[in-house]
Amino acid sequence: MIYNKLLENIVLVLGDKIYGTKFMKTLKSYRQLNNLSEKALKNLQKEKIKKLLEYNISNIPFYKKLNFSLSNDPYNDIKKFPIINKKIFKENSESFKNPNFKKLIIGKSSGSTGYQSIFYRSKSEISIYQGIQTYLWEWSGYKIGENLIQLGITPNRGFLKSIKDFLFRTHYLPAFNINEKDIITFFKKLNLNKTYNFGGYASGLYLYAETLKKFNISDVKIKSVISWGDKVFDHYRKLINEQFKAKLFDTYGSSEGFVISGQCEEGNYHILIPHVYLELLDEEGNEVDDGKMGIVVVTNLDAYSMPFIRFKLGDLAIKKKSNEKCLCGRNFPMLEKIVGRETDIVITRSGKKMIVHSFTGIFEHFNDISQFRVVQNSLDYITIEYIKSNNFNEDVLKRIELKIHNLIEEKFEIRFLEVTNIPSTKSGKPQIILNTLLN
Repeated sequence: MIYNKLLENIVLVLGDKIYGTKFMKTLKSYRQLNNLSEKALKNLQKEKIKKLLEYNISNIPFYKKLNFSLSNDPYNDIKKFPIINKKIFKENSESFKNPNFKKLIIGKSSGSTGYQSIFYRSKSEISIYQGIQTYLWEWSGYKIGENLIQLGITPNRGFLKSIKDFLFRTHYLPAFNINEKDIITFFKKLNLNKTYNFGGYASGLYLYAETLKKFNISDVKIKSVISWGDKVFDHYRKLINEQFKAKLFDTYGSSEGFVISGQCEEGNYHILIPHVYLELLDEEGNEVDDGKMGIVVVTNLDAYSMPFIRFKLGDLAIKKKSNEKCLCGRNFPMLEKIVGRETDIVITRSGKKMIVHSFTGIFEHFNDISQFRVVQNSLDYITIEYIKSNNFNEDVLKRIELKIHNLIEEKFEIRFLEVTNIPSTKSGKPQIILNTLLN
């Protein structure tokens, strides 16, 4: 593909040089990992853990004060570091920042756990994340420069992102404002002589597939479907595969800026151990055996501006036994299963739907509320349970209600209920949507 070669060998290489980023360098280096042995991959991870830990105890305020001494065994040394959850990270965010880094870019987690964390990354680190993400996308058959339909939280892209979308032939659609009329209009306007890749939140992809099936729109050629951000349930995968006549490739990562795992051609979830160190622990913090369910604790091996060492995501997962090999030929270890609750959907009486990101995309702009949960027991109303923050203003509830009504383009009753606690699931994640109509 001539356009692909032009982008990879000229445009993106020049872009990395101009902006001081590492997108193409990362992508090319990860492509070479396909041929490495299990031992070579493990050695690479070991070296990166050692380098990261040594750097952090000397440079990061949070870890400097702990007075760690390290040995020659990084796998043992990392166990000395405390497990950090989103609450701890949020309360100590300034002491996690690296004073040696300047001009960092602020990022925010989606808030789908109920706690929204604010973090900082360098341009170089962001480009590493993007390069690894693209590497996983290529497992689906996607190539840079091919037509891509992408579900995004911020479809209003701005000038620079619009230029990037033009170069990458990316068509952005809203991930959470699921409007049947707009979906139908967009897909009917697509060129039927072209082939597209389709990527986005799993729950969003499912709702798009559901809408297209409802209106019998199936003539658009989809080469691959790539999902992220939500757990893929069996009924999601079945409908998406059938509607788009393409295999769904799922990826697993975190909005804090690291990629943990992705599905290969054989459907197995490979753990990207040169980029992350993944632990599955029991409630006492002990490693569980392969094949047993454990709490996901992850270390980002490429984060130096603000480290994520032994970061508790709140997810549950199961590792495959280490002696199991994948027919795809890659020697990364594998996850047996990513365990999680179903991302519930709010449904209005008229049939409109809202997913988790519909609400987190609104609440992230209101610091008056520290945590919330949406409860639906009837098609006629929803109840939003909320915990006040210190700067709470009663007027915020009316503004949130207006935002939701404008988003869904429909007025329905919203009841607000102040609470002092929002219960967590077994994984430690508060449940954002509790829909008793779907249980």
